[in-house]
Amino acid sequence: MKRNFRPLVAAFLGLCLRTVAASDPAGPEAALARVDALYEFAVKENYHPAGLALMEDSLSLCKELLDADPSSYDLLWRSARSALELAETAKILRNKDWKGYCADLARQGIAWTDAAKTAEPGSVEGYFWQMKAMGLLYEAEGAIAFIAKGYASGSRQNLDACCAIDPSYLDYTPILAKALYLYSAPAFLGRDMNQALICFDEFAGKTRWTFEPYKQYPEAAELLLSTKKADRVEQARTLLLAALADPTPRPHYYDIAAALLAKLEKASR
Repeated sequence: MKRNFRPLVAAFLGLCLRTVAASDPAGPEAALARVDALYEFAVKENYHPAGLALMEDSLSLCKELLDADPSSYDLLWRSARSALELAETAKILRNKDWKGYCADLARQGIAWTDAAKTAEPGSVEGYFWQMKAMGLLYEAEGAIAFIAKGYASGSRQNLDACCAIDPSYLDYTPILAKALYLYSAPAFLGRDMNQALICFDEFAGKTRWTFEPYKQYPEAAELLLSTKKADRVEQARTLLLAALADPTPRPHYYDIAAALLAKLEKASR
């Protein structure tokens, strides 16, 4: 009988990274490098139960380091990042009460990024990861609660700050985020398809699709498909085929891309 050792291997490697980071004698920079390594390793497993445990380790490590240095900008935004990816993993796995769990993690992420923005108001990370936290809160709690609590305006403010401070962050992701916001927002919050496409074209002309392409390809394709214009549909097809050709596919995102491509092909008949 074929046995799946992947969860054991992932857990062992994650434990090694966590242990080294927590006791690293080389100082803060080395500890941050280990935090990043553990986070990136966990992201690769975020569609698998092993990924949930790894990201829990990533967040736990951030908290330990943050306890020793609670005003560290680099640890504050990294803590939020790990919390949000942990929530994303729980959402993918559809764990019991994932919405409440995700909302709690998103609110913690917002608190950490508030502190990060206060510590370094001219740096992009605090705004970017708070924007992501608010997006996750929208998914978990719904539009009515999101708007009632004032997160809608806060999300747009964070998005605008990212684009103003460093639009090239994470391979120009703030520009794509603006395109997706302008596409998906209700009219009273600034929906504007023309501007969404302008932002997408700017992003497409600059990006190398190096940050989470498995997510960004289908997100951008959905925007393009919504136009129902032949040239945009062909752009979407190209992106979806790229997503499906990913040499390290994540099943959850692969399924999203496959479903969008099937919808495209059906509409083209």
